[in-house]
Amino acid sequence: MQNQYYQLLHEFSLGLLNRIDRHDLLQFILKLLARTSDIHHSFLFLYDPVTDRMVRRYGAGIHESLPVDIQSYGRGEAVVGTVWDTGKTLQVEDYRTWEKRDPDAVFSRFTTILAVPVRRGKNEIVGVMGLTFLDEVGNFEPELVEFLERASELAALALDNLLLFETLQESEANARALFDQSVDAMALFDIDDKHLIKANRRFIEMTGYSANELMELTAYDFSFDSSESVDERFTLKFLSGKQAPVLERRRMRCSGGRIIDVERSLSCIVLNDRTLILGSWHDVTAEKRLREQMKSELRRAGSLQRLLLPLDCDRENLKIRTIYQPHYEVSGDFYWYRWSRSGTLLQGFLLDVMGHGIATALQSSAINVLFHQALDEGLSPLETLRRVNRQSQAYFNEGAFAAALCFEIDLSQMTLCYVSGGITCFLASARHLHGLVKTPGSLIGIGFEPDFLECTVPVQAGDAFYFVTDGLMDRLVQDVPKHLHDFDRTVNELKSWATSDSGRDDASALCFRFSGATVWPVCFEISRPDELLYLRQRLREMLGRTAGGQAVFIEVILNEAINNSLRDTGDASVVRVKLNRIGSRLIIRVKDSGKGFDARRLLQRLRDGWMGTDEIGDDCAESGRGLPIMWRLSDRLVYNSTGTEVLIVKRID
Repeated sequence: MQNQYYQLLHEFSLGLLNRIDRHDLLQFILKLLARTSDIHHSFLFLYDPVTDRMVRRYGAGIHESLPVDIQSYGRGEAVVGTVWDTGKTLQVEDYRTWEKRDPDAVFSRFTTILAVPVRRGKNEIVGVMGLTFLDEVGNFEPELVEFLERASELAALALDNLLLFETLQESEANARALFDQSVDAMALFDIDDKHLIKANRRFIEMTGYSANELMELTAYDFSFDSSESVDERFTLKFLSGKQAPVLERRRMRCSGGRIIDVERSLSCIVLNDRTLILGSWHDVTAEKRLREQMKSELRRAGSLQRLLLPLDCDRENLKIRTIYQPHYEVSGDFYWYRWSRSGTLLQGFLLDVMGHGIATALQSSAINVLFHQALDEGLSPLETLRRVNRQSQAYFNEGAFAAALCFEIDLSQMTLCYVSGGITCFLASARHLHGLVKTPGSLIGIGFEPDFLECTVPVQAGDAFYFVTDGLMDRLVQDVPKHLHDFDRTVNELKSWATSDSGRDDASALCFRFSGATVWPVCFEISRPDELLYLRQRLREMLGRTAGGQAVFIEVILNEAINNSLRDTGDASVVRVKLNRIGSRLIIRVKDSGKGFDARRLLQRLRDGWMGTDEIGDDCAESGRGLPIMWRLSDRLVYNSTGTEVLIVKRID
């Protein structure tokens, strides 16, 4: 009998190895038990981690008639729970009188029961297997008990192997599904002869070959590279030791000679003890076309930005050089300058919007428009920057801002006026300023109450100034050129810094060098009385340098003429003033577009005989007030027929 059991165990082992289906395996176990013991009622409980109970999964005989997955026991309950709790084989002689029996009437026919643990390793019990006698007390021979215990060990091993096999099957199925359903084209190649072994649906669609055609092709047929490059990359030596698949941009040959741009990754895998090359291709043709289109649009936008910038300028008294180097195609920097008053006044600004790119370029364009609007209204540099700061709030989100510097060069007075809006310093080589000049001032776009400071300095021939944005400022604060007096050399050095590979920001500059004294004629316009207050100090300084002791008299004449014109025009128009020096004479013209007055008649009365201010005032229009003073202090005083323009001549030698 013992030999028979060993023979059955051998058959049991072979049967387990030949079964890969869970249901088939467990049914085989129970049938073999019945055949061996000639007891037809057998059961198998397996541990359910969800409920933490032993649940009957399979049965034979009477156990097969009971509902599956309903009968279950916790630790210490009935026969199954007791075996689970003790981990030992249990034989119950008469279940009907056993104190821990299940009271359910369905088990009333159970008599003798043998149950053994199904153990994984030494301590983990994953199930309980057993045999049952019905209606009469039976007997289990020791050899049968030993056979059942050995069979439970084999059953546990078979269940482990089955679980591993099912896991591998599931992993393989998942891998196959990922391979077949991948949005990227994928293919397997033999690592030796480079033949294609398997390709997914996307690879077939992308290349245009049929599945049968692909099986005749190799990696050489798809590559636009040389065969030597394919031999190098499709090798274990090239791919081994890589932390990730080798990712490359390549061109790929497809059916009919079609060429596409792809992003290709290669890696080595082992499948069924065979080393293969797994390739993945992502078609980037449309992406590359879109990228090239975007680059083209950026280049066009960058070219347009350059066209909006003023060019270098060479005048007898002032040389202007510009630098403009975007970090990438378009720039957040901008600068502008323009001449007014017949070329004696230069107004402009330098702008640096935070960041670089399309959004920054658009912000720069918007702020540029705001600066132009302010300059068109004739505002001073300080008022220009204040207005731009207020209006620019709408163009910046939280954390965004811009830096700017607004300036005005008056060649008639030889002065430079500047206001900083976050550009912290500039370079100068002048009598009053030299080296790295600090320029305190708030950034624009970050608050409605900025702290701006307007500075005015006299300039003379030979002075040079270099206004720069952050792209150059970062370099300047560490390495100030030692030859600032050499204008051309300094400009060239700044250009080389701006175009160097080490640059990490947009770089721009406006550079000025003065080469003359006051330029005549001097012209300006006045549209409001308060503008005269702004110009009066500048005129006083200019007349002081030009007319010496006569300056105070000329200032009185000029003030009276301008006041008369402002009274004549009211709020309707502007007053235009022009001063010119011809030899030892200063010629002044003041013109307005008001209704005028009979100035010639009043002048004739003054020539016929001097009358006091009160006397002529009784017969003088409002716009002619101060005419006796002008006539008395000037060398020549002439009005046009309408009284809207006056010519004043005064000797200044």
